Formats: sequence, C-alpha cells, structure tokens
Amino acid sequence: MNIWETLGIAETADQEEIKNAYRSKLLVTNPEDDPEGFKILRAAYEEAVKAASSFGVSGGRKGAGGSAENDDEEGNETSDESVEDAELSEERFLDPQTGSDFKKCIAKIYGEFYKRIDSAEWNRLVETDFATSLDTSEEAMNIVLSFFMGHIYLPQHIFRILVDAFGIEIRRKELSQRFPKDYIDYFINNAIYPDVLDYRFFSGPENADYDGYISRYADLDQAIKAGNTDIQDELIEELGGSEIKNPALSIAVCRNLVQKKRYDEALDRIRELDEKYPDHRDIILCMGDIYMAMDRFGEAGESFDRLLSLEPENLAARIRKSELYIKEEKFEAAKDDLMKLAHDRPYDNYIRGLIQKCNSLIIETNLKKIEELSSEMDDHENGETDNKDSDNNDGLINSEEVRNASESDKERQIHRLKIDTSWAYYQSFAPREAVKLLESMEPFPDEVIEYNNLLGRSYLLVDENLKARKCFLIWMDQLENATEKDEKQQRRKPYVNYLLGATYFNEKDYQTAEGYIDNALRTEHEEIIVSYEMKCEILYETGRYSECLTECEQVLARKENFVAQLYIAKTLFRLGNYQMALDEVAKVKSIFPYSVVSYKLEMDIFLTVDQYDDVLRVAETYRKIKPDSACCSMMESEVYMNRDKDYEKALGILSAINPDDDGCDIEDLGEYFFVLARCLEEGGQLEKAEECFKKVLSHNERDIESHRALGRIARKRLKFNEAIDEYTKQIELAPKDTDYIFRAITYKILGKYSEAEKDYETVMQFTDPAPYIYTLAAENQLMLNNYKEAVELFIKGRDGAENDMDKLRAWKGLAAAYGLNEEYDKAFHEYEELVKDRGYIADIVFPYEELLSARGRFSEAEALVSRLLYGSQKVDEKVFTRLCRMKCRAGDIKGAEAIYKRAGDEGIKLRALAFYLGHAYLSIKDYAKAEKFFLQGMEGSEYTAYSELAEAAAGQFGGKTRFKRYKELFEKYREINDKNTETLVDAARIARVEKNYTEAEELLLEALRQPRCKHCTQSCCGEAYKELVKVYLGMKQKDKAKEALKQARRYMFYDFWLEETAKELGVN
Repeated sequence: MNIWETLGIAETADQEEIKNAYRSKLLVTNPEDDPEGFKILRAAYEEAVKAASSFGVSGGRKGAGGSAENDDEEGNETSDESVEDAELSEERFLDPQTGSDFKKCIAKIYGEFYKRIDSAEWNRLVETDFATSLDTSEEAMNIVLSFFMGHIYLPQHIFRILVDAFGIEIRRKELSQRFPKDYIDYFINNAIYPDVLDYRFFSGPENADYDGYISRYADLDQAIKAGNTDIQDELIEELGGSEIKNPALSIAVCRNLVQKKRYDEALDRIRELDEKYPDHRDIILCMGDIYMAMDRFGEAGESFDRLLSLEPENLAARIRKSELYIKEEKFEAAKDDLMKLAHDRPYDNYIRGLIQKCNSLIIETNLKKIEELSSEMDDHENGETDNKDSDNNDGLINSEEVRNASESDKERQIHRLKIDTSWAYYQSFAPREAVKLLESMEPFPDEVIEYNNLLGRSYLLVDENLKARKCFLIWMDQLENATEKDEKQQRRKPYVNYLLGATYFNEKDYQTAEGYIDNALRTEHEEIIVSYEMKCEILYETGRYSECLTECEQVLARKENFVAQLYIAKTLFRLGNYQMALDEVAKVKSIFPYSVVSYKLEMDIFLTVDQYDDVLRVAETYRKIKPDSACCSMMESEVYMNRDKDYEKALGILSAINPDDDGCDIEDLGEYFFVLARCLEEGGQLEKAEECFKKVLSHNERDIESHRALGRIARKRLKFNEAIDEYTKQIELAPKDTDYIFRAITYKILGKYSEAEKDYETVMQFTDPAPYIYTLAAENQLMLNNYKEAVELFIKGRDGAENDMDKLRAWKGLAAAYGLNEEYDKAFHEYEELVKDRGYIADIVFPYEELLSARGRFSEAEALVSRLLYGSQKVDEKVFTRLCRMKCRAGDIKGAEAIYKRAGDEGIKLRALAFYLGHAYLSIKDYAKAEKFFLQGMEGSEYTAYSELAEAAAGQFGGKTRFKRYKELFEKYREINDKNTETLVDAARIARVEKNYTEAEELLLEALRQPRCKHCTQSCCGEAYKELVKVYLGMKQKDKAKEALKQARRYMFYDFWLEETAKELGVN
C-alpha cells in the first residue's frame, strides 16, 4: 500500500498537511459506510505520521493511538504524548483551564485504555468548568470532535456521554456545516448503536495494544458476516494467543462453529459462557441464533425474550423475533412487529426486505386459503361436502374451524383474507393486484373504513385519482358519522385530508391540493410527516422555491427525512445551483441509498451540464441495486442521443421499456414519453413522435416543451437556413413561383424582410399570383413599416380571396394597416364591418380593442372585450389581461386592482396583470406596491423586471441594498441579452435612477435604432420615447422632453402618465 497515494498527497514531513489530507479523505471514506476503506485510510494516516516523526520535524505531536495532533495555539510544542502528560499537572488534569489543557486531558484519558472506557472519567471531564462554561464550552466541543476524527476506538457508552454533554445530536444540522456531515452522523450513531464488541468485558495488561485487538476483531466480525470460515479460523487463532481477553472472541468461536454446522459444540460453548456472564447481551443473542439454526424455535424465542426483558428496545433481538415468526410461518405476526420497527427506522433496507418477504409469503398462503374456502362454499351450494385436510401451517385459519364454519363465517374469512392479501400487494408495490382483489368483494359495514382506505390508496398508486377520491370521501363520511367515543378513527381525519390532497396533487391541481394539506397540518397526528412532505412538493411544483427550501429545512429540523432532503436538492437544481444540488443529493443518498429518485436527480444534473460519462457512471452504480432499472435505461438513452447522436441505439433502449410494468421505476411517465418522442423526431419518425408528445400532454397538459414540439413537427422543414439554400438552388436550376413563395416565407421567419420583399415582388411581377400571395406580401410590408403599400396589398388580398379564411386574414390585416398608417376612421370602419360580418370573435375583438384603447376610448374597449368573458372561445385569461392593461393605461389603478383580484378568484394566471399594475404604480411613485407586483409577475415566469424593481427599490426608504441586488441581477441578464431593444431601455432606466442622464440618453437613442421587438408592429419603440421624456425632465431640458413626449404619444398611444405630463409641459 502506498500511504501517500492513499492520502492523496506527495511524501511530506509536515504533520499538519498529513492531518488535513486525512480529514479531507474522511469526507468520502467514513467508517460507517466503508469500514474496509476507512481502515486502509487510517493505517495510511498512522504510517504517514510515523514517517513524518522520523524526519525530526517539529510540526506536530504524536497523540494516543499514534495520531498527530498539532496545536497552533500552544506554539512549538513538539514533545510526544508522554511529555505532554508530564507537563499537565494533576490540578490542571482535574480542572483544565485552556483549550490545550482540555485536549491534553482527552489525550491522557484516551491513552490509558481502562480510563478510556470508564464512564466516571468522561463524566468528570464534561462536567469541568471549561466544558460547561458559556465562554469555553463551544471550544471544548470542537476539541472533542476534532480529536475523535483521528481516534476511533471508543465505546458506545462514552460516545453517549459526549453526545449528550455537548448536545451534538440536537445540533446535527449546524455542526454538519462545520465538520463533514458523514462524520457528525458517525459520531451520533456511535452513541446509538452497539459496538462490535463490549468494551466493558476487556481484561489484560494496561499497556497492551487494545486498539490493534479491536481492529483485528472487527476483521473477524466482517469475516463472520461474509461467511469466510478460513479467514475466521486464522483470526480466531491470532486473537486467541493475545494477552488481551474478551468474551466476544468466544462468541465469535460459537458463530464460527454454527457456520461449520457444529451446532452441539457451539451450544455447549455458549451455555458455558452464559453461566459465566449471565446477563451478557451478545451471549444471549448468540444463544438464540444457535437455537434458531438448530430449528429449536421455542428455546430461540425464550432467548430473545430474555434479552428483550433486559433491553426492551434491543434492535437485533426484535428483528430475530420477527425472523423466528417467519420460520414458524406466523407471517402476519412477523409483519406486525417489522412494521413497528420500520416506523422508527423507515430507511432500514434489511427491515424493508423482511417485510417484503412476509408479504410474499402472506400472498402465497392467503391465495391458497381463499381458493380453498371459495371451493368449499361452491361445494356446499352444490350439496357436496369436502372432508379433505388442508395444509395450513401459518396459524391464520385452523382447518378444523374452516370445515365447521358457517357459510357467513367463511365469507367473512374470505373478506379478511382478501383485505390482508391486498395490504401485502399494496406494500409490495403491486397496487393493480390489490385493486383487482378488492374490486372482487363488497365490504361488510364494519369493513367499510379499512376497505376504502386500502382501495383508495391502491387507486392512488395507479393514478386512478377520481376513484381514489371517491374512496377517501366515503372514508371521511364514515368518520364524520362516527361516535366521538371512537377516538382512534377520529384521529385519522387529518390523514384522510392528506390523501384527498394527494389525489388533486396527482392531477396537478396544486391549489386544491394545498388546501387539503394545510387542513391536515392544522392538527398534530401520527402520519403528519407525509403532509409536511407533500407541502414541500407543492411549493416546489408551484415555483415557490424560497418557501420550499424553508419548509424542507423545518421538516429536517424535526427528523431526518428523505423527501425534504430530496426537494432541497431538486430546488437547488431548478435554481441552477448545480454543485450545491449535487452536495444535497449526496445527503439524500446517505439517508436512503436504495431509491432511484436521488440517482435520477444526480443524472439529471450531470446531463444538464453535459457530463455524460458521469451520467453513465451513476446509472452503473444504481444498477448494482436494481439491475433492470428502466429509469437508468432512459437516462442512458439520453446520453446516446445528446452526446453521440445515435438515435437508433437510443430508440432501441427506449422501446425495450414497458412503462405499464409494475416494476418500472420511472417516476414520471410523461418524461419517458417526452424522451421517446424526441428520439423519434430526431430519427425522422414525425408521426410517431407526435403521438408520443400527445401522451406527454396526457400526463401533463401544461408541458410547454411538448406543445412547442407539436408546433415544430407541424412544420415540414425545421432548418430554415438550409431550406433557403435548397430553394435558391432550385430557383437557379428551374425556377417556379412556389420556390420564390416558400423562400420568401422562410426569409420572413428569419426576419429577413427585405429579401422576402424581393421574392414576393418577383412573383407578383412575373406571374398572376393567387390572392393570398398579396396578403402574405402585405404582412411582410407591415414588418418593413411600409403601411401604405400594405393597405393596397391587403385590399387586393381581401377582394380577390378565394375562400373565407383567406378573406378574413386579409380583412383583419387591412384594419390593422389602416391603424398603423394613422388612418383611424378607416381602421374603425373596417373593424365595425368585421364585427357585423363575423361576430365577436377573439381574433377581431382583440385588435379592435387595442385600437380603441390606443385612442383613449376605454369605455368602448372595455364593453367590447368583456363580451368574450366566459364564452366558448375560452379566452378569459386574455380578456382579464386586456381589461387590466386598459385600466392601467387610463390611470384607473383601483379599477385595475379590482380586475386583478377578480381574475385571481377565477383561477387566472396573474403574471401579465401584475406587470401592468407594477408599471402603473411606478408611474404614480407608489414604489412599495410597484415592487410587490413586479415580484409577483416574475414568479415562475421567463420575463424579468429587474430594472423596474431597481427603480421601485430606489424610491423606498431603506431600499438601497435591494436596488444594488436588482441592478446586479439585471447586469447578469444583460450579458446574455445585450443590444436587445428592451434591455437597452432597461439599462437606461437604471442609469436614469442613478442620475446618469447622459448615459441614459445614449442608451435610449441606441434602442430607437434597433430592429423592432418580436411581435411588435410599431416602427419605433414607444417605451423608449417614454423613458426619454423622463431623462430629459431629469436633465431639465423641457424642449427635448416635449419632442420626445410627442413621439411617445404617437407610438405608445394613450398612456395616463404621458397625458398628465403633457398637461404639465403644455403640450396639446
């Protein structure tokens, strides 16, 4: 073994560097999860310290057990531990005054083995003034934690003293920020779980190598667990020759004999030990194990009961009792005991495995009994009797009782069996089988609650949310009608509220779900943790990330929790904090390393940052737990698509996945269909891709990417520049009008309007085009600000239209073109005629309303657009948005807020409305409300309002810090969107707020030279002119302000702030 490679450093005599390297390695190699790796690391550390000491370097001290502990505060103390002991007076040992004294006390006690395991020594130490004083207790705790990073051979009862004295378990979270989390968990767990051998039974010389003995015994214990008897024999011989004695070695000999099937010899030895050490826990446990191996179950049970009488919470004995029940075929009793254990140890995979074993055996046994009872009832109906004995060793139903039971009793027995079997299916993650069995029976009145509880929860797992909700409502109705005396059932109401909330959560109705969950959280109850977990999930899914993190932290403050830790990681990932998210994923896996969701999240993070090899590495790691993981297959396919562009290989992997299989571990099937759809699309199978994207929407109708993909697939060509190249080649070889038309359309998509204009002109000049070509050419002229030319073309398109759709498109374009050309009377006339001819359809009403609002005719605009509310066109969100916008433009902020509240009550998305209100309040200098609405508008939105937020913050007392933060956020955003018109206006706003008027003016003039923003039909940016007015007012240049105001009114149309400013400046 190369000790320096193990520590990850070059050969050195600097003991401080060695110590730091050792502590760094402890972050990834801890004794609890990797005992073998830890031993190698520890050995390398000790050897490195010895090597460094031999160099004669005065960089550190050699502590007990051979570790180097440097104490910078004490200067150049270079002597070894024995000299330190000599320097520490008896008075200072009993009452340490400094950190150095306290550390020497620990080293002295630890260095003398029988003092090390003496509770009195440590109790005295932690009760000294230095350990308990407010001024020094924190330093004392840090010294303790630092010391035992390098000194690991300490018994459980001493760890318990230290954990309790310094509140280490209570302060787990805080201390995990200062020390490696795994180390803090290791320290606490050492105070909870028994040692590999009981230190209290050691005997031997004071100066013997007890640490070495314990280390070798740990090797023996590992060999016993691995069943390697050859290594066991070697270690037993080695330890047996030691002058150190401990009955643990004799116990190990007994276990070795059991593995060799020499049961009688093992039993004789353990009985002798039991007589010598009558209340030794490990001896009693071993005796029970020997009896179990000999199938002497009664005596095994007596041994475990005896151990439990001495230590009622002894985990090993409780598990052995359950295993004994399984051997005795008392499966229900075994499961009941294991479920109690699982309640306290929810992430113990061994206990989970035993529960699964019980469930499998219960299912197998009960199905046979159901078949037997059903057959007997059928025989009875046919006048036959069945006197055959049935094999029934599980104690659930006595065969004699079955034969003698009345038909009613048999039916009840079948019901009980079906319900118990369904519970076993449900707990075995086979909910469809549970549903099938439960749907085959009609519950008796006294079974209604349990029946609907179980059936509803099974429906929930198969995504039958309406059916599940019906069951839970029946359950709740039963509880409402239950007598107050039935306290046990009454206490289940909060849990039923949680289950009802879960049905809405699955349907992505998070608002309703949250109402039920909040109701469940109002009352403390046994299952309250699941409601807290779902609250975290709801906050995450609704984009309330800050609240989600806070809620998760509060859950973790109660108890270690997989879901809360997971959603911290997911939230950080969603916020783009990838490294922090990975750190949190590690914590999730440390809680329960067998769930795919933490590995999936880790793969998602690596996939996001294009670390494909890491994705494959994580998948390989999880496959050691679940070799047939569908989730890992899906993630591997993404690597082949994104990295290798090997869609055929990816498609082969994805096609092999059965998403309907109960064993499928893909949590979100919508994601599976999305990945499959992408693969099909990239492979050119557009029809199948479309089907898959629709399946995604069946799981999540709000999936924006799938809607976008469906739109993309609807277009025949996706790569527009390549399309133009192809059209150009075709025109050069054999030009046709359609080639020019499709190239013009593609140019327009790319924003190359002048090139598109040339192609349209070619078609119109040299061919007799179809009328709709005039309409397409007119729409292109609008983008070139050639409004008069657009009017003429739209008229040709409308008057010559060959179908109703083409006529409507041209007619609407004509009305819009008149408005843009400032021929308002003609524009109003066309819109009025359109409404008369086509009715109040959104595509006509909305542009009509915009023109009315632009001219300040808000009452007419409001009446017009309100006609669309609650209609068949389902445009309520757009209507509310426009109503709010027009109120804000008119300066009726109170009215706008009323619209905002009404829209919220209707369940309308409020982001756009919030932005309009934010701008309105900014205009009247109500900065606090402006900031509130901008923040609401940005929540979960891709749009930003950092410059507006900066202005709002700057206008408030105490807002300087927030202004700085918003400005920094804007600067980061600007790095990506520089030279964009909107970004330039935003930058000018911040410059104006900082009174950098010249800079603001330059930015705005540059903005006015930019191409128009997407979807904007105005030739100039009215918002830029409005901001320019404010800049010139700040510069006290009224003439320039007036000129900018005229342009702002022209291109922004009606705006109450502009109108008020016009009055103040005397502009008509």
